[in-house]
Amino acid sequence: MSLFSEQIDALLSAITEHIAQGNANKASQSLEDLNKVLKTWCDSTQPPSEAQLIELQTHINEASSGAITRREKVQAQLLSQRQSSKAILKYKSTK
Repeated sequence: MSLFSEQIDALLSAITEHIAQGNANKASQSLEDLNKVLKTWCDSTQPPSEAQLIELQTHINEASSGAITRREKVQAQLLSQRQSSKAILKYKSTK
């Protein structure tokens, strides 16, 4: 396993962890770092193979999917809280 592979694996793990924790800022920063490492690797004397790039793309797509799912859950929770707050305020205003 090359140094680039190890760095990319570590960054993918960090991205997944940040998404699981709901920390979009850290996930975004790790994704930017991943992009830089990947560009450097592709420009190196021993660039990744097509199979490695496909595997990497799969991992990135999985992380993105997890982020989208997490965002949708948070949005649903916020909408529910907002609706509950409106209902409580409406109830209080009738008393």
